[in-house]
Amino acid sequence: MSGFFSKLAILCCCWTITLAGDGPAHTKRTVNAHVQNSLKQAKADYGDGNYPEAMEGALEAYSHGQKTGDLAMLADAGNLIGLVDLAQGQTAAAIVYFRNAERINRKLGNQERVAANLLNISLAQSELQKLDSAVYYVRKSLTISSAHHIKNLIAMGRNHLGDYYFRQNKLAASEAEFMAVLTNKAYQDDWENSFANTGMARIMFSRKNFQQAALAADRAFTLAKAVNAKWDAAQALEVAHRAYRAAGNDKKAYDRLLAYKLYSDSLFNVESEKIIAQLRYKQKSVENDNLRKQVELARKQQKIDQLIIIVVLIASLLILFIAVVLYRRHRQMTRRNLMLKADHEASLHQNKIIEAQNEELNLMNRDNNRLLSIIAHDLRSPFAAIENTIAFFKSEGLSNEELTMLSEALSSQVSTASGMLNGLLMWAANQRGGMSYFPVEVDLQRKVDKVIDVYIAAARHKSITIEHLKADLPSVTGDADQIRIMIHNLISNSIKFTAESGHICIRYELKGNFLDLIIEDTGIGMSQEKLDNILAGRHEQTSTYGTGNEKGIGLGLHLVRDFAIKNGVHFLGETVINSGTQFRLRFNRLSYKAHS
Repeated sequence: MSGFFSKLAILCCCWTITLAGDGPAHTKRTVNAHVQNSLKQAKADYGDGNYPEAMEGALEAYSHGQKTGDLAMLADAGNLIGLVDLAQGQTAAAIVYFRNAERINRKLGNQERVAANLLNISLAQSELQKLDSAVYYVRKSLTISSAHHIKNLIAMGRNHLGDYYFRQNKLAASEAEFMAVLTNKAYQDDWENSFANTGMARIMFSRKNFQQAALAADRAFTLAKAVNAKWDAAQALEVAHRAYRAAGNDKKAYDRLLAYKLYSDSLFNVESEKIIAQLRYKQKSVENDNLRKQVELARKQQKIDQLIIIVVLIASLLILFIAVVLYRRHRQMTRRNLMLKADHEASLHQNKIIEAQNEELNLMNRDNNRLLSIIAHDLRSPFAAIENTIAFFKSEGLSNEELTMLSEALSSQVSTASGMLNGLLMWAANQRGGMSYFPVEVDLQRKVDKVIDVYIAAARHKSITIEHLKADLPSVTGDADQIRIMIHNLISNSIKFTAESGHICIRYELKGNFLDLIIEDTGIGMSQEKLDNILAGRHEQTSTYGTGNEKGIGLGLHLVRDFAIKNGVHFLGETVINSGTQFRLRFNRLSYKAHS
């Protein structure tokens, strides 16, 4: 962000103070002129990185503005104090001064300064990693800058909006902002174009367009070098190095790395000077007594005997020789350690790749096992019904009319099972890449009728009546196959655990934006603890025999809960032992379009 601080310094220095009015007293004019000069010098000190002097001049002007009611000076000095605080890492304090300056400038009607204050606030929010707030304030700044044709602030604002979007991984929006700066014929600035080209290089690199990223970064470096923008030049070189390296051009990557090193070293010196200025800012009033003592000791040292000097010199040469030997050995050890570390990191990286591949294979195996379990579970009931019908055929003493009815029932059951098998195979093929989710509008009542057709033979075999209470209902939204599997398993579960001559009721409740599909039976029920475990996902996948000694695979209610979560459906239930169980599927995405 150092490059942006420098731009703000230039912008800040271009502002001038407008006096509230010419007073009759010569003393007042002299004081105002002195304060203006102090503030002007403070801005120059800020631009040079002399933060203690900049803060001192800004505070003097701020105090004068408070005493005299000079709002323009108060806003200008407050904005400078915020910039110094921001450079010193006091971001929260900086935001307070920026907002106060914005409020005053709005009152004065100075839209250019309002836009700049908002831009400063957005930068402070960015430093706090609050990118949504940063985007909000920079957009407000751009609205004002565009309305008043403040071209430099428009370019600066668009560049930083593009940077915020990039950090939010909104590459298309980021690219639009950077390209707006680069293609704006009404205003072209090498500094801003360098920033925009670096942003475009980062976007191209993210899209793995490494060659174009490298060319964009080179353009950014050329522009930054022309205006002596060292921070921007270093940023461009860093992206160019990575892009050329990724593109396989090792020579250019190495050249850019060397250049980046030179610029980063230069920036390091600048940062060191800033740190020294910070320390000087904190300790400006402290007397340096230690320095005087060192000077006195140095004078006494000159009187030491010549012999002692020779002894010390010889000892120093010996120590120097030992130090050189140790240093060379240290460099050799360091080089070896770096090579070992690089080999170790490469090995760790390879292990991570292998672990990720193993995890992916485990997930694929788990999904394949679940698909096979679903197919087996869904086909069990229709084929059981076919098996029962064939058993009737084997019975003796059937009339021609009964044989005809059984033939028709068998044909219907085979057709239903065949259709279900085809549907399951198609669904399984779609799921090979994992448990996919394809939301469509679903007519629940039609879906329930189709599932009842599959289970009607099994229900009749146990003399169980299935009552389907229909109503005028909207469609719901979800994965059609997964909704069918949920209904399939709930009805299958009710038949399995309902004794002969029992009753199953399927009905609906529409309450506001929610539609409940209710499946209740007069079965044997279960304990409340077991029901709670099922609904919470703590139910183990173990099979339980039904009232007709039916055998399952223990997957049904587990699948219902999983698919309910995937489709945004609430899975609810109530039970009473020896009285029955009620399950609800609560849908909240409804559509009142006509059913197809």
